[in-house]
Amino acid sequence: MSASFLVIAALLSASVPALAAPEASSFRPENKRGANFWSAKSAIDGNLDTAWQVPGDSANKGEWVMYDVPQGTVDKIAIFPGWGISEENFADYARIKAVKIEVFCCTGDEKMTPLHTSELVVQDKAELQVLELEDVSIGNDLGFGGKVKITVTDYYEGRDFPNLAVSELLVHMKPYDAASVISEISGESEGHLRDLMQDDDPRTFWAGPADSSFTFEASGYGVSAVAIQAGPASNARPKVVKITANDRSVTTTLENNDQVQYAMLPSIMGYTGSAWGEVTVEILEVYPGGSPDVAIAEFKARATNYDGF
Repeated sequence: MSASFLVIAALLSASVPALAAPEASSFRPENKRGANFWSAKSAIDGNLDTAWQVPGDSANKGEWVMYDVPQGTVDKIAIFPGWGISEENFADYARIKAVKIEVFCCTGDEKMTPLHTSELVVQDKAELQVLELEDVSIGNDLGFGGKVKITVTDYYEGRDFPNLAVSELLVHMKPYDAASVISEISGESEGHLRDLMQDDDPRTFWAGPADSSFTFEASGYGVSAVAIQAGPASNARPKVVKITANDRSVTTTLENNDQVQYAMLPSIMGYTGSAWGEVTVEILEVYPGGSPDVAIAEFKARATNYDGF
């Protein structure tokens, strides 16, 4: 192997840094369910039955979680402010009331220059709340991203337990259209093949059985969502779609119209666009039409970052 090849390979690998697992200021120790059961990882697993919990003697204020994010634009923060396993547990533990959001650049830089700081208020509701931020571009010419730090500045007191519990934290990165290829599809009607939902012409459409599914890949992109524009009312239209990536799934209900609608992919690393590889779209329910075959006029992948591979 030539020396020049090794140099190029090293530069390429350096331009696509691996993102670390989230860090937390502290978390509640656990023996029965695993030492890391209440760690920050439990706030990025898409599961309301789990939560990041701080120790019982914590003051709650000042506790923080920090994530690596790739090169891109930080857009929003989503927070489920308590433990979402049940309404009772939500009220039993302390919940987030206010947070400070800090954005730093860049990964691998000892200075970690502050780019943005916001103070946000969270409602005392058992739901995933999406909070707007000023758009913050993050990253450098080498392809490195940065970090987002979420610090608790105030909290709602728990009914039975003093310590804070948080089921989900999600950094929303700004999305854009990404090139994708549909590699597999379960069915196609005559004259309405898969290519017709990626031809940038909403007058043409793919059609197939009502329970159709297809798999796509957007090579090199961190895919965050899919855009779906249903076909004409003369055909059935997608109603409930299930998106699966990296062994996680999210289900979305679409409206019965011919407008572009979005279905999110599951997040893997605490930010939108952290799914990779093959993505499967399953149509679970349809709105009936003149034809039983379901139709999609246009389909696009949406991504938040690109690593070039």
